[in-house]
Amino acid sequence: MSTNVPEYCQIVKVTGADGSVKELIFPKALDLNRPKRPRTTFSEQQLKILKIEFEKNPYLVGKERQKLAKDLDLTETQVKVWFQNRRTKYKKPSNNDQRNDFHDPRLLSAIHAKRSSKIKHITGMRVKT
Repeated sequence: MSTNVPEYCQIVKVTGADGSVKELIFPKALDLNRPKRPRTTFSEQQLKILKIEFEKNPYLVGKERQKLAKDLDLTETQVKVWFQNRRTKYKKPSNNDQRNDFHDPRLLSAIHAKRSSKIKHITGMRVKT
């Protein structure tokens, strides 16, 4: 495999769990030795408030997200990613409970309301409620 590798690439040998060795090609500009970003550790109080806000609305955006981030002394990105991860967690059935948590009526109604408001905004529809 190491023949015909472009000059701007580097070859990295990786050993799999089964002992097999594979050669992977990456651009030289990719810094494979840079340290990973430290994982965010949320306090118990931050988690409590994040969970409460998620139950109210699993799609927190804009000023609501800015305010929550400021109140919790987090960045908007940290709050955004926490909400994304929590939605993903609810979409996946757990090993202990094979049902899909997206059948939770509170979560379904919040998702439906969010989708409906997006559709109304995009189409310019006015709906009487």
